[in-house]
Amino acid sequence: MTIQAWTFLISRNQSIDYKTVVAPDFISEAKIRSLLTKVTEEDFTESGQISIREVNGSEVGNFTVVFRSVKARNNDIGEEGNKVLKDAVGREIYWVEGLVFQKNLHEMQYKIGESHLDQAHRYLQKKYREFWYEDKLSISYVIDLVKVTSESGNNFKVLEPLVITLRSQLPEHQSPRKKELKNYKYPPSKPVINKTSLFRLVLIAITALLLTGIVWEVCLYFQPRKICMYVSNSESVEFNLPNQTPLPLIERLKNLKEENKAAWILLKGSLDLEKSPNNQIQMEVKKQNKRIKNFGSIKIDSDEKNLLKLKIENYPIDLAIALIQNKTVTNDKLQATRIEAISQKVSYCNALQM
Repeated sequence: MTIQAWTFLISRNQSIDYKTVVAPDFISEAKIRSLLTKVTEEDFTESGQISIREVNGSEVGNFTVVFRSVKARNNDIGEEGNKVLKDAVGREIYWVEGLVFQKNLHEMQYKIGESHLDQAHRYLQKKYREFWYEDKLSISYVIDLVKVTSESGNNFKVLEPLVITLRSQLPEHQSPRKKELKNYKYPPSKPVINKTSLFRLVLIAITALLLTGIVWEVCLYFQPRKICMYVSNSESVEFNLPNQTPLPLIERLKNLKEENKAAWILLKGSLDLEKSPNNQIQMEVKKQNKRIKNFGSIKIDSDEKNLLKLKIENYPIDLAIALIQNKTVTNDKLQATRIEAISQKVSYCNALQM
């Protein structure tokens, strides 16, 4: 016998914070994807623990959620290996993965097991790859799961039901009636306010504020502006230092960023990376170039059999860290430029007529 279910996933990638990456079609259509985040938030950090929770009173009716928290790994995005994925600042990335059933908790508790969540994990991997490389959110459709009786002794953690209280709505015949204002005489202390006149006053006030704002912007536009920026320091980063044991490039870049928290650091030079399957590095390079167009660039200078040579120009250090995270760098020749803002002093600022 089978039972119907929908998969869901809450996670993040290197640029977007935790959110509902995959949601059942009926939940997505009701525009309540974030409800799944609320349902699972109490158990987010318990890796491997399977939890079950009932949701009552939602816009799509009552349903039951079974989920667990696991660490995202290389094979989840199509890469070889089992390393834990990390975000741009080195924090481990988690999955909250699970199944949604349109049944109550007591009907579901002893008909599903860990094998069903393993099956859901395989379904979700493809959709997570789209989110990892393209920031794409997905929906899931109903699947049939085989009921399991051998796992009836499962050690699920049963959470308190999440009850959603919708705003009460009275039938029209029970709605409070409006007071009959015809021939009503207000006391002398409460004169009748002409609603039309009040509306005109509010409209005039808003118009005056808008005009004042426009005039102010025009005045500022023709005022000379001062730009006070300077390059305070340049620091070369070599991959192999003579007579010293080199740190991995990712560690040196993180240290450089940590030492210059108040600065804006740009990189220039070249990188050699081992190729990843499915042209993943090429896709990431294309994606990051869209973010920094008209400013800096990163280009594939040479595409050999097992190696990619990248050329970098005015490239933000945060994006460089995100690009080489979980990648193998075979050689690099980089120069870092640190840019800081200084206080406005006439002797150091160039007045520009905008």
